[in-house]
Parts: sequence; C-alpha cells; structure tokens
Amino acid sequence: MSKNNFPWISRQAVRLFCWLVFLLGCNRRLAWLFRLFADANLRPYQRSLSGRFPIQVDKGVLFLSCDEAYYRQFGLHLVRSALEHSPGFNIHLHVNRLSQEFRQELQELTQASPGGLLTFTGDDLEFEHLSGAARWYYLASVRFVRLYQLVQACKAPVLSLDADGVVVKSLDPRFAQMDGQDAGIYLRLDNTLDWRKVLASALFVMPTELGERFIRDVALVVAWRLRRELPYHIDQLVIFYLWRVYSAREKNFRVTALSRDMADWECGEDSYIWSAKGDRKYLNPEFLDALEHHRAPGDA
Repeated sequence: MSKNNFPWISRQAVRLFCWLVFLLGCNRRLAWLFRLFADANLRPYQRSLSGRFPIQVDKGVLFLSCDEAYYRQFGLHLVRSALEHSPGFNIHLHVNRLSQEFRQELQELTQASPGGLLTFTGDDLEFEHLSGAARWYYLASVRFVRLYQLVQACKAPVLSLDADGVVVKSLDPRFAQMDGQDAGIYLRLDNTLDWRKVLASALFVMPTELGERFIRDVALVVAWRLRRELPYHIDQLVIFYLWRVYSAREKNFRVTALSRDMADWECGEDSYIWSAKGDRKYLNPEFLDALEHHRAPGDA
C-alpha cells in the first residue's frame, strides 16, 4: 500500500479499532477479554525480546529504535549527541533483528557509557521478507510496541525520538515542561490528511495511569495492524485517532502539544532536536555538519 493509496475504508477500520481498544480497556467487566486480546497481539513481541531495560532512572529516558544498518548510519549520532548535550538522561536503544555480533558490540558500548546510562534490547523477529516501503513502514511502527514495553519496565518519563535525529541542546527544560502531564504529542492539526495530523518524530510518555494506558492502546492497535498490510504512516494515524478518543472521553487526559523545536528539519538554532526529513538527511549542510561532529574514528 503506497503513501498515496490509503483507502477511506481502511482508515475507518483503524479509527473504529482505536475506539474498540479504548472501550475494552476502560471496562472492568470485560477486563478478561481485553487481556486475551492484548496477550494474543503482544505475545510475539514479548517472547522475542532480549537485553535489558534501564534499572535506575533519575531524570528520564530517551528512546530510539531501528535496525543495525540504520543505527550505524544515523542512530549512533543521536546517542552520542544526547550523551553530550543532555548528560544524566538514560538512553535506551532497541534493535530490530539483533545479530549476535552486534549484540556483543552493544554490550561493550553500554559498559563503557557514562554511569551505565546506555541500555539496549533487541529481537529476532523476521522482517527480511519486507522490501521497499513496507520494510520502512514496519520499522517506523513497531517501535511503539517496544516503547510501551519500555514504559512498563522503567516507570519513568520517556521521550521517543526518530533514530535519524540529533540532540543539539539540553532537554532538561522540555522534560520539566512535562511535569503533571500524561503525554506530549507533536500535533499538526492544520494538515488535511489524518495520517499527517501527528508527527511521530517526538513523543513523550509519562509514567501516569493515563499515560501508560494511552501508549498501551497505541501498541495494541499497531501490533494488530502489523499482522496485515501496512499503510503509509500507520503509526501516526493510530496516535492521532487515539489522541482524539482520549481527548473526547477522558477529561483528565493531559497532553502537552510539542512544537517543531523537538523535531526541526530546518535545523534552527533555537531547537532542541534536529530531525532528518526525506532527502534532507543527505543534503542539509547543517544536519550533515552535526553528524560529522559526532563521528568517531572507526565509524563505517
């Protein structure tokens, strides 16, 4: 399914499924049914998980997820930039289809990280059968299942970021801004297309009841959809629809609207994170300079 072919009926199916997951999750009488549904959809992701999540979190966690190739191309620069500009924050990496060789390399990297702030998990789920856009859609979406597992494990504020971003300023003010909130979502409601009304490049999840419920529902709908044909930006569509459901039905759901300074593809000097967008990750001189700044001898 291409980015220009996302039929109305498919979008409505996702929207209605978001409502169903929300309603089941709220109904104590149907808790047993909800658990059966959750187990059926999330069991493969739990069984495939290896590594460890952060044990102690003092300030918050930065989260990125990608495959090995994308980590070597971009993710390592995000990790290094975060360690430089936002010291004291935990950084958690999830690697899709983690090889034994790369696992050993990451173990050495985490042991050498300042204060042991870098941790990683991996999985052995197959996605090599996917090619082209479908492979990209899978990797972009499955990270939110892993994000839910991370939030469950560490019970701390978590900021999920695109792996091809660069931290250029301390994130302390943005984490402080999230105090008392359940989530932070980059809303772009002026866009016409539903799957562009949210930008998934940056997403805060807070360790509150509603924050955990929200990301749980995101993970469940994404996991359900990953078993079927993958539409363009299904992750952003699910986040948008569930944000709309929670905003309408949970009066205490508190969301901070994030702005472009958390995912700035123009690389502005006042931004916190520079985010690659399309071909700009290869052409934008400011972004390329930031990558070069965090390059180390021996990088591929």
